[in-house]
Amino acid sequence: MVAAIAQGIITKSTKQKLSELKREKENLEIKLIQEEMSIKILTREQTLFWLHKFRNTDVTQHKHRTRLIDCFVNSVYVYDDGKFVVTLNYKDSAETVKPEEIEETFGSTMLSLAPLF
Repeated sequence: MVAAIAQGIITKSTKQKLSELKREKENLEIKLIQEEMSIKILTREQTLFWLHKFRNTDVTQHKHRTRLIDCFVNSVYVYDDGKFVVTLNYKDSAETVKPEEIEETFGSTMLSLAPLF
């Protein structure tokens, strides 16, 4: 369409199509602004209030551990070579973690850190 206009080929149908595309662009821009406005930004106080609800979590109880995992962990993929990918709910990305990195950071492996379900 742009090439045709650049060459001076402006017909009734190209003008009509260009008008349709402009309207579609305007509608999409309006929808984008509406979506951006609907995203709620939590205040520091609201975030702390929500996190404080986990203060009294008893990790020895299965239901409490399950609640923690459901809130913070989106998915975990374990591979045969020992690496795994954890996707957390507060991020839009995944992080690849090797067992050596866990041992280096925590001085232990995951098996000795986590209680068995």
